[in-house]
Amino acid sequence: MTNLQAFFQGFGIFFGVFIGIVSGFAINFLIKYFESRGSKKQEIKNLVFELEINIEKIKGWLEETVKYRNAVNGDDILSYFGYFNFATAISVTANSLFTRGRLYEILSHKQISELQAMFNELSNTGENYFNNKIKQRVESLLAEEKDKRLEFFRSILKKNIIKDINFLEGKLNDHHKSLTEIVAYLKK
Repeated sequence: MTNLQAFFQGFGIFFGVFIGIVSGFAINFLIKYFESRGSKKQEIKNLVFELEINIEKIKGWLEETVKYRNAVNGDDILSYFGYFNFATAISVTANSLFTRGRLYEILSHKQISELQAMFNELSNTGENYFNNKIKQRVESLLAEEKDKRLEFFRSILKKNIIKDINFLEGKLNDHHKSLTEIVAYLKK
């Protein structure tokens, strides 16, 4: 075998190995690309599912604010035994996407900040804050002498409770609107 034949044989082997490596890399890249596309679609689908559940929960909490308002307007706050279970808001997929930086690929900064605000308020802390506020209002009413309770309620307490209800109702309506818009955007 001459040097020229050895050169072409070596070049052929090198070229074959090079083509094999490049094609292996290309196939591997394409597989990962299509897997991530399918995974991203599933993550968006999961996020939409969770947000739709939260929309339904917010509707339930808005109904509960109506019950609370009716008890207050009927001067019968002692008959109200509702509870705002905000800690049941679901955020597993949103938190996972946020932690991995994928949420920034899916939503705008405004949408992400709206989700963060919602999940901060509809949390265990928010739940305890608002339900404890209801309990404190009732306890302050019960601390009054029985014959002075209605006057105290109507002159002082009722106004403050209505402010609480209006605040909560406004927050829930804002969150409902934001979630509805985000879901519509994700379903495009």
